[in-house]
Amino acid sequence: AAPTPEPVPTPERTISGMPILRKGSRGKAVQIWQIIVDAQPDGIFGDITLQRTKYFQQVHGIEVDGIVGPISWNTGINSI
Repeated sequence: AAPTPEPVPTPERTISGMPILRKGSRGKAVQIWQIIVDAQPDGIFGDITLQRTKYFQQVHGIEVDGIVGPISWNTGINSI
């Protein structure tokens, strides 16, 4: 019988070039973030998206500041 191959870990994905998002941000990047944090993807970073962002950051052990920067983006893309 052939030996069982070792499982190859899936490398973490990284994302770059995404804008920093905060309350008041608008656009397609906000919609993508809203899908990640399970908020209504209306493209407007309002109170609910802020609340979901802080919860996401808390659950994933990253800084809870409500701002979507590179760490939040990379954590988010690896959570889906």
